[in-house]
Amino acid sequence: MKSADQILAEVSDYYQAKLREHGATPRGVDWNSAESQQLRFAQLLRVVSPASAASRFTLLDYGCGYGALLDTLRGTGLPVDYLGYDIAPTMIQ
Repeated sequence: MKSADQILAEVSDYYQAKLREHGATPRGVDWNSAESQQLRFAQLLRVVSPASAASRFTLLDYGCGYGALLDTLRGTGLPVDYLGYDIAPTMIQ
């Protein structure tokens, strides 16, 4: 049985290889298209209530990849404090 550290290392290696191959693009985080990535972001942002959109709120993006959700958030003008976390160090860079 693999340890948690081994599994996490494999996941990190997988996504770092995708990033090397496709760059900071939807394909680089294993999405099949920019459209599918944007559809997912739109669905995720449906949970932002009108009340939170009126005042500053915090969003934790666990598995943020190269931070594309942050770009989408910036385009909305929502008053958000964003924190992205990813297991693959090259994604954060």
